[in-house]
Amino acid sequence: MDSSERTGPPPRRGPSVDLDPTGILAGKDPDRQRRQFLNYSFYRLDPVFRRLPAGEQRAAGAGFIDLMRQWESSDDLILRTYSLVGLRAEVDFMLWRIAFDPLSLQSMEAAIRRSPLGAYLSPVYNFLSLQRRSPYVNRTKNAGEGVELLPGEGKYLFV
Repeated sequence: MDSSERTGPPPRRGPSVDLDPTGILAGKDPDRQRRQFLNYSFYRLDPVFRRLPAGEQRAAGAGFIDLMRQWESSDDLILRTYSLVGLRAEVDFMLWRIAFDPLSLQSMEAAIRRSPLGAYLSPVYNFLSLQRRSPYVNRTKNAGEGVELLPGEGKYLFV
């Protein structure tokens, strides 16, 4: 049977190899670490919002704050909010979200867009990354464990 007639996955090659921290060539265990998705979302508030009656502004703002608090207390993700007013001309605030499941990020974004304030928000930038295994973690022991990112409570975020 030649390769053009083969169906299914290609035949498995031998085990991959990796250097352990001591420099010895060793069989590589599959990396089963749960990785964290990091999302940095930057939003601009439409200037039309500032021309709304003060009561509507307060109600939309209070609803948005409640929404952020709900997600902040959720076990699905870690949320940090940062005001960028006066620091960047094109954006007003940033959400830094960390989750093990990207669906949590999408669910939160859908909730934001459905909120009264969401009608006045424009996403300007949105960056998504996947936490990479640290080269400082011993690969030969605790193969399923990794470094979890737990952000601090600082007023500013420097990346």
